[in-house]
Amino acid sequence: MNYEEIKKYYSSELVKEEIADYCKGRWVAIEGGFPNNRVFLRYRRDGRPLSIGNPSDVEGLLKQFRALKPRTIYGSINVYSKLFSKLDLDDPQNIAYTSPIWDIDGNLEEWKSIIEASRIIVDELEKLGITKSVFIKWSGEGTHVHIHERCFSSELLSKYNPLDIAYSIVEYVLDRCRERLAEIASASNALNN
Repeated sequence: MNYEEIKKYYSSELVKEEIADYCKGRWVAIEGGFPNNRVFLRYRRDGRPLSIGNPSDVEGLLKQFRALKPRTIYGSINVYSKLFSKLDLDDPQNIAYTSPIWDIDGNLEEWKSIIEASRIIVDELEKLGITKSVFIKWSGEGTHVHIHERCFSSELLSKYNPLDIAYSIVEYVLDRCRERLAEIASASNALNN
């Protein structure tokens, strides 16, 4: 996709609204650069973490870093109570919520295997009773299976750090379906070439 197409995509009000909605409270990274030279920006020039609070922030960041030719905006798995300095990122007590996420990478030609692996994880979550808080995002050459970070009770969040909860869930589900995922991976053309 050329840079003009990317700019047009990010100029859509719907896209800006969706990005702002998802990124609110998250530490943001802007990825851009040139072929064979990817660059990730995570901080403002004054050292503050990048963040997006509303749709106009999306446009503002893209304009501010236009020399980088931004192509992607990333949001952290953590939602922070405050995001004013690097110190806020280092404070585990500042993490309000964390999204459990399974990142399934592959080649576009392997899209059926990617979907199959995603389905295995979603099926396992359904067996565990997690259904209404699960969503999947296609990321170009793979998927991200998410559990919405706000599905956990305040009682659970008062006992454990949200990052620990997310890590435990991801590892538990992977342990339960590791063999089935390994079968898909071993049958993948990308691994056999």
